[in-house]
Amino acid sequence: MRKVRPAMFRARPFLFLGLVAVVAGGLVGAVMFPPGWFAGVGLSVAALVALGVWRLRTLGEGLVVTNKRIIDREGFFRKETSEIRFADIKNVQVRQSFTDRLLGVGTIVISTAGEHEDTVSMSHVPRPDELVKLIDLYRDL
Repeated sequence: MRKVRPAMFRARPFLFLGLVAVVAGGLVGAVMFPPGWFAGVGLSVAALVALGVWRLRTLGEGLVVTNKRIIDREGFFRKETSEIRFADIKNVQVRQSFTDRLLGVGTIVISTAGEHEDTVSMSHVPRPDELVKLIDLYRDL
């Protein structure tokens, strides 16, 4: 069994580093310039809240690959679960831009052969090629 969640740093490294820099800069500014401590702490708290919300979103989304099926889970407070048997998988696609390839992330789209033509999609998957190889191990090709 393998659990996969969207990456934070690999998916958006400049945003991640920028938020961390704002947290650090706000705290340093609060210590170095006591008259403006409120603004520095406010910036740090705002950046920490943004990082926390981003983390909750990544924790609420994920794929679980077992030896019989793929389970797609979405939502942290509200849950939505979809299960796909390997026998029902018609197509597995990996979509990567140039920067995605450099950072080792991508979007995986799994199409089924069901009546309603369901698809499962997840963005910012770390090492998507390894996940496709794992899925191919259990699929009847």
